[in-house]
Amino acid sequence: MHLENVLVNQRRNALSLVCSSPPEILQYIFRLFADEESDRQTHYRPRKGRTLPTVVPSYVCTRWRRICLNDGYLWATLSLDWSGRWPFEFVARSGNWPLQVSLSLSETSISEKEHTVTRHINRIRALHVDFARGRMGVPRAFCDSILNQPAPLLESLSLSHAPQPSSGIITLSSTIFSSIAPRLRSLSLTLVRLPDSMIPAFSHLKTVETRGSLTTEAAVCLLRTTPSLKVLICNPLIYQFGVELDPSSSGSERINAPQLTTLVMKNVKSAELIQVLEALEAPSLSQIVVSDIIDSSLIQSNHDHLDDIATSLPMALSSHIKVLRRLHGPIQELIVNVSSVTCWPSRSALHLYGDTDDIDDTYAFYINYWMVNFNSFDDAQPLFDGLLRVLPVDEVHTLSLHDIVWPYPSLYRIANTTELRYTSIKSLSDTPYLLQAMIPLEQRIGVGERILPQSQILFPRLAKIVFKDAKVPADGEKLVCVLQCLAQARRRDGITLEVAFEGCNYRAGVMAGLKDVNVTWNGTWCPPFSFGGLGEDPQLENWEMWGSLFDQP
Repeated sequence: MHLENVLVNQRRNALSLVCSSPPEILQYIFRLFADEESDRQTHYRPRKGRTLPTVVPSYVCTRWRRICLNDGYLWATLSLDWSGRWPFEFVARSGNWPLQVSLSLSETSISEKEHTVTRHINRIRALHVDFARGRMGVPRAFCDSILNQPAPLLESLSLSHAPQPSSGIITLSSTIFSSIAPRLRSLSLTLVRLPDSMIPAFSHLKTVETRGSLTTEAAVCLLRTTPSLKVLICNPLIYQFGVELDPSSSGSERINAPQLTTLVMKNVKSAELIQVLEALEAPSLSQIVVSDIIDSSLIQSNHDHLDDIATSLPMALSSHIKVLRRLHGPIQELIVNVSSVTCWPSRSALHLYGDTDDIDDTYAFYINYWMVNFNSFDDAQPLFDGLLRVLPVDEVHTLSLHDIVWPYPSLYRIANTTELRYTSIKSLSDTPYLLQAMIPLEQRIGVGERILPQSQILFPRLAKIVFKDAKVPADGEKLVCVLQCLAQARRRDGITLEVAFEGCNYRAGVMAGLKDVNVTWNGTWCPPFSFGGLGEDPQLENWEMWGSLFDQP
């Protein structure tokens, strides 16, 4: 009965106009559909009685079915985890088209489905293997045997492992694919380690993205032996306690990476990082990200060593900063956190890596300098100051500060700032000292017991302050007084200061105190209410009293 219904539906569908379209048009549509569904379908687990998405067009009518079955491209993307005969049916229908294969490897034994990889390795264009969490025997056997054959068409390889804590990390052989994979361009590894020696099959790679798979020495080896490499992401590197990078592997010999555009290094020792950056020649570099710098000597509070890092690391970065400046133009915007410095954010040419899927979360230059024994921004000052010495901060007009409440001497280098965007997870009650430093010495007012270290004006060209996602204190008298004083000081210099609160809790008392200042709250003037049809007029009687009804905690 089911077969009869299928045949009836096919005959009825064959009469429709879309089914009678030219074969070339239908084939083009089917391929677009297959491409759209390919990524979702490889992770699809069809339940009993359900059909794989790309199979559906072949069930519409006999004409569509003939076109589908005659086009091997539509069947060349498959998962060996599908139930029943579908994996083998896709392989058979794909003809001679290069295959895109994904599978999850069980922890028991290598099954017939995994042996499919062996039989068709010479046809596979993309291979994604997810090793199940468990014992090491099967993953090692897979890597040692199945991945030990030539892969002439392979372009993309992804291996992911989640070993148990008691298990070791899989290490790939330096002769993987019998050293033959001439088309391999993309490599993604998660807890699958590369050896620290040359891998001939990887010599043509363009993109390498790893998680816990590379030591610094292995990363250097890749850079040195892969001249076409464009993207290297070590997020993170493998930290080897007590093992230092051989100076001869990087420091005494240049690392030529003519096509490298993106370098990401996380969980890296400071000495090794400096060695690599000093040796690296990357004239095409457009993105450099360094985070979680490790330096075990700082555990002993070795401040002399910290001073050395504060000098040598910025100098090692300086040549690469010049390359970024040449490509991206003036900095214009600088983001300073208590633990990081960011330049050139949200550039369209940047590589999206890891869990990042939004260009707004990417940066051309990002360095996180938080190390062992750093307790506050004061500890990071030498390194922060060193970075500002090599960055062209005189070009910065928009400065974003995160949780920095004191006018540190290094901030005075960013003298051409016209817009300050201030974000804090704490209350704005701690910011008056920072704001006070923006006022000429003779016009400053008392805001607390601490004395500002210098009379120089911080950000003398400042024309706008934006407080973003910060908590406005209930008692905001100091904040109001300092902002009033700052606005008056700017007015004497011919600048009308703008003050904006974005995403902050509303305080009518603060707005009342700033009614003579050009101030907005979430883009509009003052309180989020109006007085009948009269609008929001600060001269209206008792507007402050009414506004207090809208105070937010």
